[in-house]
Amino acid sequence: MTTSQRLEYCRQIFERLRIVQQRNRYIGSASDSELTLSESHILVEIDGSPGVVAKDLARILRMEKSTLSRCLAGLIKRKHINTSVSVSDARERPLTITEAGKRVLETFDKSINFLTARQANSLTVQEEVKLRNYFKALADGYDVAIGVQRPEDHPLRMEIRRVTRALGVLGDNFMGLGLTSMQWQILTELSRADRVIVATQLCEILAVAANTMSLTLKNMQNLGLVTVSKHASDGRSRNLRLSTKGNRMLMDVGSAAAKRFNQALSDLSLEDLREFDQLLQRYSSLRQVRGSIVIQEKIDIRKLDSVEERSQARGFLIANLLRLNLQDRAPEVLLGKDSYSYALYRAERICGLCELQPSQGDFIIASFATDTDLDNSDIARNFCRAALRDFFERNDVSKVRIAEGIDILGTHIILRRDLR
Repeated sequence: MTTSQRLEYCRQIFERLRIVQQRNRYIGSASDSELTLSESHILVEIDGSPGVVAKDLARILRMEKSTLSRCLAGLIKRKHINTSVSVSDARERPLTITEAGKRVLETFDKSINFLTARQANSLTVQEEVKLRNYFKALADGYDVAIGVQRPEDHPLRMEIRRVTRALGVLGDNFMGLGLTSMQWQILTELSRADRVIVATQLCEILAVAANTMSLTLKNMQNLGLVTVSKHASDGRSRNLRLSTKGNRMLMDVGSAAAKRFNQALSDLSLEDLREFDQLLQRYSSLRQVRGSIVIQEKIDIRKLDSVEERSQARGFLIANLLRLNLQDRAPEVLLGKDSYSYALYRAERICGLCELQPSQGDFIIASFATDTDLDNSDIARNFCRAALRDFFERNDVSKVRIAEGIDILGTHIILRRDLR
């Protein structure tokens, strides 16, 4: 039982790190630096180690030489770095950062340090130290090089960079499974979607340029990982779905990650893994920050009136039941015609659900569910408040019933049996 618990914690840690990596990628595109995540890592190392050569960069960053060469060529073309011939070895090309490169890196640093500090605000000083040590333990378990230590960095940043490199996010062979990190992110988003997704939505969710997304999806289609079909109402768009092979690949990635994390973190106890997971959940839960950068996914709340909307919402609710092993507690009718149902959409994907039903002349909250990463978040609270406010206005009531002792915002799902 302990082994299965360890693997489950490791799987959850892996998923939360996916959110952190996705947000870091978003920062690069949203800031004025226009750096990709890989380019930012390269500039950090060159800035901290002037004269470093490509073969050493590839080892430190865990990037394939061909991938690194493409990134270096782009940075040279934009005049962010210079290269020269080594005095001692004509085959080596020492790399140095230019003044333009320093300026663009400074812009990126301000953005990512601001975000890191905002996320760390959810932790006490002692908890932040613990999280940094857990990051370090994971990176050490993968034998990742220490890399450059920079005084301007937030204390968590160096270890986060090391974890990023441990996962193989910067290269073209994520987790050693033949996927790029972008393909992994796309597979994950498609698997979590409860309605059809088009490429423009993925571009927005993952902060990727349209031409890059188009090329990536074409490669994934050729590999049989996704299926593409015509959009019913927009001839220019194509519906994207996860194929059977893609779903199997995604499951393989999650299983492999859990096993590798468990091995890398073998010195941690089960209680340590639980704490790592909880700290990382809080750290990765931030959805919006203020200042020069705003990370704000497209979120809206809709009352579900159509048969199609209710059907999609049932799928979300059932998936949560199965994930929490609560399928035997499901009521016979989910989101019936007499209920008032509201869904929370994030980038056109359902991530929350609230159902209210009449009961003995009163109303009860019959079902409430959110994605794992929304537990106890401001988004979940605001969703609940907004749904209830709309319900009150429509029905001229001021309260609904909920069973004593149930924290609606601390639970993934609430069922009728709990609301007697």
